[in-house]
Amino acid sequence: MDSAIGFFLLDAVDDVPEYVVHWDSFVNLAKEYGLHLLEGKEFHDIYMEEREHPNFGPLLKKMRVVDEQGSSQMDEDQWDAANIYIGFAFKKRLL
Repeated sequence: MDSAIGFFLLDAVDDVPEYVVHWDSFVNLAKEYGLHLLEGKEFHDIYMEEREHPNFGPLLKKMRVVDEQGSSQMDEDQWDAANIYIGFAFKKRLL
């Protein structure tokens, strides 16, 4: 079964496949390869915590998530859909 969804972003990305991954299965598979989850957060949480960060704030503007004043450029449906994304970081455990 193919779990890919087609993704497009007006003026930036055309029909790129993105895959829906079961989070717990992903984390467990990573453990099998010696990767330890440091952090996993939904997009909304990352946005609220990092939107004023000197490195990430400008990236949000470049990606057209916010305008020059920092106001959201997403409508309600886009905002809801954005939360299917999870930011994560793993660290390799040394033996």
